[in-house]
Amino acid sequence: MKFESPIVQSATLPGPLHYMKLRAPGRAVPAAVSLLLPDQGHTLITDKRQNYFSLQINALHCIESITCLSWKQFSCETLTQLYGKHEAYFNNLLGRYKMNLIDDLYEYFTQTWTAALYQEPFSVLLNDIYKQGGNTVYDVVKTKYNEFYGDRKTDDKSIHETLSEAPEGVAQLDTGCKECGQNEALRHDAGTFWKAVGGDGIVYSLLSRYLNKNIVTNPQYAIPDQEFI
Repeated sequence: MKFESPIVQSATLPGPLHYMKLRAPGRAVPAAVSLLLPDQGHTLITDKRQNYFSLQINALHCIESITCLSWKQFSCETLTQLYGKHEAYFNNLLGRYKMNLIDDLYEYFTQTWTAALYQEPFSVLLNDIYKQGGNTVYDVVKTKYNEFYGDRKTDDKSIHETLSEAPEGVAQLDTGCKECGQNEALRHDAGTFWKAVGGDGIVYSLLSRYLNKNIVTNPQYAIPDQEFI
């Protein structure tokens, strides 16, 4: 049996402080242990304006765990919608974080432009995109990722020995590349398939139809041109 929905724990603590912990289904892995495992992706943390927010992005850049602690009340159901989505959905979240353009993840995910991402029709929109080519690209990236990094599951000791024998600069470069699970070959193969299925046109068309249909509940977005509908 396979479970796909995340495990969510929430509570109101004395203060009152509002707390939520979200993670992938399955046995919990202690943070100290996960830090020692390969291909752990990125951990994004902000602690500003009495809002603590921690976000774990896996090697394929999808959100897989969230920890939020705030004096402000928030909707757990809304933040749960972040789970499993690629960080690029949220206006290139990782890139902006690395450029120090985001100092409060709590406020970032409550801005008005994110409203549509939390609505139920948006999930339908994503499914439509997947059916028309997006799922194919995802499968390609996942397959290529396993081809490139599947051998890392063999013997961690031999891997560390190999890196320790290599020049310092080479070892750091290799680890940095594989830690994220992204490299030029992966991006090239994914980009080739995306262009082959006309991915940009599919997204523009379906997104324009979505905004046109749901303009009443999303007045903060510009009305799309009729040529894209």
